Amino acid sequence: MLAICLSLFAWVITANAEPRPVPDPEWTAEARLALGVCIVAECEFKSESEAAAIGHILIRDYRKRWPRYQWSINEFIRRYCAVFDPAGTNYYRPRTRKIRESTFDKPLRDHPGEPEKWKRVKAFVDSFAAGEVIDPCPLCFIWYGNTDKKPATCNVVMGPPKYANHFCVKAQ
Repeated sequence: MLAICLSLFAWVITANAEPRPVPDPEWTAEARLALGVCIVAECEFKSESEAAAIGHILIRDYRKRWPRYQWSINEFIRRYCAVFDPAGTNYYRPRTRKIRESTFDKPLRDHPGEPEKWKRVKAFVDSFAAGEVIDPCPLCFIWYGNTDKKPATCNVVMGPPKYANHFCVKAQ
């Protein structure tokens, strides 16, 4: 009986899970790096669940907007994440520039542990692209930082002190 229940449970999970958040051809090296840079800029990769929430919110918004704009995932991440926006207030700051110009193999900031962090970020992004990262907040539609204004239609469900950002579901 236990075996049947476990088999049924495994079938339900695999039947309802999407194997990959975005099709394989979209996950170019540039797209993976853009997601990694976005995650490091947004949360310093201090929490995998925060990074996962950011990645999944990006993918949900990408799927919603794709029929209209038909951007690649790389283009979408670069349009969505503030670290890539020249009009943003932080774009020209040294920290932001160094994060934006880093690669998985060559992080430009000289903080202790930076190369190891970027290796973990790369492994995380590869797992995310393969569809192996669970969405910690499937109803969240946006995140914002402490310096951003809270959206009017937002109920915060995850946030500080555990996370650097606030994660929202739609207000009822």
